[in-house]
Amino acid sequence: MREDMDKVIVERPRWGSRWIGSGEGRRYRASEDVPSKQGMRQGYRLRKDLNEDLNPLKRYIASQVNRPWIKVYGELCANIDRRNTVQAHIFTHIDSFVERHTRLIDGKVFVLGRYGGHKPEPLDQSSVELYVHPRTGILLRNRHRKSWSDKQRDKRGQEQAQIAARRRVLNGREQLHLIEGFWYWIELAALPAGVTRKTVQGSKRKIIAESEMRWDVVRKKVVGSSDGNDFGSGSAYHWYGMHGVYAKRKRQLSERELKKYGLKQKGRQTPGLFIAIEGPAPCHLSKRACNDFRADGAI
Repeated sequence: MREDMDKVIVERPRWGSRWIGSGEGRRYRASEDVPSKQGMRQGYRLRKDLNEDLNPLKRYIASQVNRPWIKVYGELCANIDRRNTVQAHIFTHIDSFVERHTRLIDGKVFVLGRYGGHKPEPLDQSSVELYVHPRTGILLRNRHRKSWSDKQRDKRGQEQAQIAARRRVLNGREQLHLIEGFWYWIELAALPAGVTRKTVQGSKRKIIAESEMRWDVVRKKVVGSSDGNDFGSGSAYHWYGMHGVYAKRKRQLSERELKKYGLKQKGRQTPGLFIAIEGPAPCHLSKRACNDFRADGAI
């Protein structure tokens, strides 16, 4: 560990010190209007300031994986003076990089969290990157951790799988949809463009947007171009993957079409009630209807 780690983390270089031809303090000290002896800090309008660049600390701790945490922590204490308020502030960020509060439950590592007081969480479901093993005290890397980009990638993959399970796109106007367990062929059509007109109500002028409404046979509601770019569960984008369209027609797929597209119905037709009645033929109607037909002599 470098000896000036505390300066690297908490001190910022003097403003303007890297500017080409700066020399502001040098010109001040060389002036004839000031005493011949001046401190090195004199003559600078902007002096050094505090900083909080924690990346060097994070990289150092990450490089100490597979070492006893007590030794790593001892090196930090040897190079960072905890009696100094500014340097002691560095230790408050260590828990942001290392999960030290761990526990073994049924042979599995659980993390207790930085602040404690909440239910232990399995390590393979936690977002911590480094942790201290509760039995050996070794600093280890969480191999099950997924970065934010990996989680977003998995989330997009799950969403695409859910969409593929309920929607198949044939072309720009035709789609197949799984609705209540049955596959339907859907024909899409573009919504008519909205029209704006100006009107005067009292002393105020208003612009009113009007649009022709259409009946969506899938969403079962009247829609228009005024729906806007909604992304909710009942929007056109959720159902069809695009805005400004509605379902004009739909029909249930036949057995031949299901085989053609490699689909299976997930719903089942509710079988009719079969009741055996005295007579030449059985009745597939309800009991009350069968009694009515029997009273009329129809069966």
